[in-house]
Amino acid sequence: MKKVILAAVALISVVFAGTAHAQSKTDNVTVNIKLKPIHTLVVNAGQKIVDLVYTTEDDYNDGVASPVLADHLKIFSTGAFEIQVKTGGNFESNPSGESIDASSVTVTPSAGTTKASTGAVYTEKTLSNSDQQIISNTAGGRDLTVNVKYAGAGADAYINKFSKSRGVSENVFTAQVTYTILAL
Repeated sequence: MKKVILAAVALISVVFAGTAHAQSKTDNVTVNIKLKPIHTLVVNAGQKIVDLVYTTEDDYNDGVASPVLADHLKIFSTGAFEIQVKTGGNFESNPSGESIDASSVTVTPSAGTTKASTGAVYTEKTLSNSDQQIISNTAGGRDLTVNVKYAGAGADAYINKFSKSRGVSENVFTAQVTYTILAL
């Protein structure tokens, strides 16, 4: 009986030893690439103030425009996007409270000079206190640039807005213009 038990123990040892050497030498791991949406928009730091200056009779009649502001907006987007523009309200003159309608100013975007986006659609809009789409693009990109031109009204729209009580040399009407980038 001792020989049978000893033989059984020996046989079990051989089976376990064989199993220990038969272990797998490979294994798997799952690697996920998780893409988070990133959309940034920056206004060119050297173009944070835009002046539309009316100095002649023709300016009041024809309107005035800024030069095309090269690369006014810089965009990073991980996919399709749109750019919207709006104002915080009308153009106001402090402290008098006199205002000029925001809708009397237009914003005209166009392809940037350093890295224009292919496939972008640019749309001129008059300013409003509601978001309005001025650019849509079916693809994202890094450091995409957009040129922008601002234009004020003609046809004597502002002819009665000057008042000596707001300043002898000039009256300034101001509004904040806000650009927003959204994923499409």
